[in-house]
Amino acid sequence: MIIFNQFTPKPHATKEEMTEMMAKFAEVGTGEGTVLGHYIKTDGSGAFNIVEVDDMNSVYRTTLEYLPFMEIESTPVIDIENGVAQIMDYLS
Repeated sequence: MIIFNQFTPKPHATKEEMTEMMAKFAEVGTGEGTVLGHYIKTDGSGAFNIVEVDDMNSVYRTTLEYLPFMEIESTPVIDIENGVAQIMDYLS
């Protein structure tokens, strides 16, 4: 299963809070699964990654580690070929 995770830091984080968040990232990392891409938004509003996982429980467990620092939205996705095929089937 492929998951698109979007991370939005809590507003007005202090340097100390950001330091604590980065220490947590050094400890926990991205969690289980294969990271297909990991990006930071250049407008400073957060980051996102795309991860392939076998177990959504591991995604939830990693999310719990970061909740004190940010909001996280995890969305299961499918590739465009499969998505378009299903749309075309629906429309037929």
